[in-house]
Amino acid sequence: MENMFNPLCSEALAVKTGLLEAVNLGLRTLTIWSDSQSLSTTISSRSKSVEAQGVLFDIEHLCNLFSAVYFRHVPRLNNVEADALAKFALSNPQNIV
Repeated sequence: MENMFNPLCSEALAVKTGLLEAVNLGLRTLTIWSDSQSLSTTISSRSKSVEAQGVLFDIEHLCNLFSAVYFRHVPRLNNVEADALAKFALSNPQNIV
């Protein structure tokens, strides 16, 4: 759990959770928007990140369950509400599932 508070790992865990939910809903095509440029780049390029290695491995394998998965970057200024919610969740670790 120590990496939970690493921004890249936190974003990657959110993506993994979204992918799992999309699988449960039976979606076949998915576009994931993130305000983390580093995560979007890491996932799209399939480069390795030591601090998020396990979660990125899970994301890669979950993506194989879809016809297509697109990762897009949205600037944080265009994502104010979601950014505030993420910061709130990180500041209240007892609420993290």
